[in-house]
Amino acid sequence: ERMFTVINPVRNWYALKARQLLEKRGRVPMPVFPAGVDAEELLLRLLYADPAKAEAQFGAHVGTFKVFVHVSLDAQTESGHSYYFGADHQNYQFHCRDSRLLLKVSW
Repeated sequence: ERMFTVINPVRNWYALKARQLLEKRGRVPMPVFPAGVDAEELLLRLLYADPAKAEAQFGAHVGTFKVFVHVSLDAQTESGHSYYFGADHQNYQFHCRDSRLLLKVSW
């Protein structure tokens, strides 16, 4: 039996942003969600797919989409800086990282 849990804090961060945006529905321009679709999950995936674009579009309403890195073992990611973490980091510019690099392990 595994005695630890691995979570992706990036997903939780974008889920929070999605909930904040949905609470402002009607006051913030957002995509139209098809009936019967989980709007929070769909919005989360859109934010996760391109966090730099999400910040440009929604950052004024819910704050930054960058995640602060306290300690990093990745040579390209400096501790004490904020980065965008997304699903497709290859398409990003400076300060964008692969979300798989930011996992949280708890016992």
